[in-house]
Amino acid sequence: MNLLLFFLLFAFAQCRKMKKGPLVEYKFCTDSDGSPYIFKLSSTNEDCENDIAKIHFINAINSTGWASVDIEISSEAIPEWQQAYAAGFLEGRSTRHLISDHAHNLLAHYCKGARGYCERAFDFLVRQLEFMRLWIDNNPTDPYWKQVNFTLTHLKGMVDGYDNTMMASRTDEELVRHNVFLIQLQAEIWDLEAKFSRPNWMNRRRGHCSALVKLLSDRSDILFAHTTWDSLSSLLRVQKRFRFKLPHVGSGGEYSYSGYPGTLASIDDFYMSGANLAITETTNELYTTKLYDRMKSTSVPTWIRSQVATRMASSGEQWALLFGKHNSGTYNNQWIIVDYNKFVSGLERLLPGTLTILEQMPGALEYADMSSHLDKHGFWSSYNRPYFPSLFSLGGFAEMEEKYGEYFSYNETARARIFRREEHKVKDFSTLHSLMRMNNFRSDPLSQCSSCSPHENAEYAIASRNDLNPRDGKYPFKGMAVRDIAATDVKYTSSSMPPLSFISECGPTHETLPPFDWTTSDLRDSVRHRGQPLTWNFHPIHNMWTEESIYQ
Repeated sequence: MNLLLFFLLFAFAQCRKMKKGPLVEYKFCTDSDGSPYIFKLSSTNEDCENDIAKIHFINAINSTGWASVDIEISSEAIPEWQQAYAAGFLEGRSTRHLISDHAHNLLAHYCKGARGYCERAFDFLVRQLEFMRLWIDNNPTDPYWKQVNFTLTHLKGMVDGYDNTMMASRTDEELVRHNVFLIQLQAEIWDLEAKFSRPNWMNRRRGHCSALVKLLSDRSDILFAHTTWDSLSSLLRVQKRFRFKLPHVGSGGEYSYSGYPGTLASIDDFYMSGANLAITETTNELYTTKLYDRMKSTSVPTWIRSQVATRMASSGEQWALLFGKHNSGTYNNQWIIVDYNKFVSGLERLLPGTLTILEQMPGALEYADMSSHLDKHGFWSSYNRPYFPSLFSLGGFAEMEEKYGEYFSYNETARARIFRREEHKVKDFSTLHSLMRMNNFRSDPLSQCSSCSPHENAEYAIASRNDLNPRDGKYPFKGMAVRDIAATDVKYTSSSMPPLSFISECGPTHETLPPFDWTTSDLRDSVRHRGQPLTWNFHPIHNMWTEESIYQ
């Protein structure tokens, strides 16, 4: 059975189980004087004088684990700033209740007892905004800075939509304290907390991720998959698709991703670009304080750079070059870009540029074409360890490996060994799904931590379940103990799937382990989870949107 047929059968079988929530439709319009307004289509017969944008919003979190946002701009004639603002406003308005719950779960009382840290971090963020605005003003025709400005305008729309205040005026000092702004820093905040000395006991717990690029043995397709590891407080999830009409960036103006309420960037990250690029990453934590001074406010944050590169790039190398501009040194990742334009099913050798790998550290960035590696080995796996030796050393991993052993090794850490052992079994989406959700920590010999008691450790897996580690266990460092971290999803796609589409499952892995349940978890009183389903026992689904225009 070919992969496309398998995908159709697999996706349709799962979609039959899915009970969609009600469709909510809003339009963003302007009147004859150019004044903007929006209306909810289901509650009025009103129509636009001048149609700018439309949103389809479905909240199916209680039945599938996901909500869905699908936004489309009506015409190329709409000015870019208006496209960005309208898209942000529509999402902020229609998903406000989800954003409110997500902000509560992540940010409630964030500065309580840490006022000094917050003021230092807010000052940095204001200066970073001032830097970007200065470059935008001084380079009004530069394509890169136009896209940075597009993102900031998109953000303004999201904030205004959430507040339900059209074209509101606010200072940067006010903006950086707004919950919608802080949500954008969901991952970036880890490094700001370290740099500006938030009390250690208050720091948000870092997640990690697992990713796999698999060239099938018959060379018929390249499968592309990612599993997020994050706090269980972050389980409110949204699939998003944007169809902007941006002539100067071409097909990259259309893209989709797995995201969160209120986020402009994926944060996972997992993007499908209209330019036929698949983009993801796993995070490389900093294990040295020596690099904090390299995190400069004269920079563009990762959450903006990833969007700019995704919209503008038409190849892996171009994505890397765009992303590398004005490195903030925050949210340092190994980025994986597959250029499906370069892939020809059955071709004897992969074309150069098929797979690009990029890694960032504060003040340093390196990328390379790794297509020959994929050709030779048949896969690329990623698991929060830098590949490039210079960055492995710079980030403090070499010292940690010397101190703690193979857990910090690039080649011998548990997930590296599990990927090497299992990747040959991936033949289709079903076997890919099984690998990316794998956690057999109670019986898998590669899930044994020799310096832990007990030796079985739920982090030593492709899909972690740290919530299942015993509280009375003994561990060499806190990251391996019972904690508020789990593999919270899986997403995957291939060249055989329709543009901008992917299959996903939300919630902690439960293939061989009990589903996560807030009513029985001993984390229920310490981890905020407002608005979440109580039991996470969902199945894979295809995106909730169709290929057709939502204006049809």
